[in-house]
Amino acid sequence: MDSLVSILLGLAILLPLGAPMEVVKWMSAITAFIGMLTHCNVEMRTGVLNYIFNTPGLHRWHHSKELHEGNRNYGENLMCWDLFFNSFYNADYRPPVDIGTKDYVPVSFWKQLLWPFLPNSIKKKLQPDFEPLPFGREEDKPKRFGF
Repeated sequence: MDSLVSILLGLAILLPLGAPMEVVKWMSAITAFIGMLTHCNVEMRTGVLNYIFNTPGLHRWHHSKELHEGNRNYGENLMCWDLFFNSFYNADYRPPVDIGTKDYVPVSFWKQLLWPFLPNSIKKKLQPDFEPLPFGREEDKPKRFGF
């Protein structure tokens, strides 16, 4: 679904700008391929390519339950924006096996969609034992890449 949304957003930009269909096809194919690759459950050592493309290892860090690891690597295809905005993360140790969130997750699909947008006061009314987790701490910020 994520790749489909990215492709549609890319089309919404490329087509009005008059991009050739060949460019649109390649952009769609690359986005779909990287989307599938980053979500496959295999260990890949990609070396310097980690600084160019999103890879399974980098995407696994993105889904870590540890906030200092998980609030990173947002780029769908290219890592240039994560490098520029200081959200790139690729530690020297193995990416986490246990991924997801430590936060409360509602059972209902619709509540899951709405939950991130609800104020904590409403969340507490819906789920009395809910305690908000911090989004990130100052000491969790990654070291600057050089920008």
